[in-house]
Amino acid sequence: VYNEFQLLDNFYKRYNKVLLDKVAIEKQKGSLEKENMFFKSLLKQYLDGVSVNNDVMNSSNPLLVVNNKVNLNRPPVQKLDATNQKPLIEGNMEITNINMQIK
Repeated sequence: VYNEFQLLDNFYKRYNKVLLDKVAIEKQKGSLEKENMFFKSLLKQYLDGVSVNNDVMNSSNPLLVVNNKVNLNRPPVQKLDATNQKPLIEGNMEITNINMQIK
């Protein structure tokens, strides 16, 4: 009976690891999609700045630099520091903590 539980325990360990990896990949995918949209927007502004057509000529040119100021529409740069980061708890550590509380 113990051997069966050990095999089941190993299965759930592997399953949980895969599940954690899947969640991490989905989270990273969302972040990369957001970053991709940002770069597509910057690329569109750049291409609008270098192309010549009526729509571009009637709007402000994003590549025009006046007094060292660029007219690109982009969000301000944010520094990543320890205050912006959320604490992370590894799954194995959480399971260990739960097992310690049960005993």
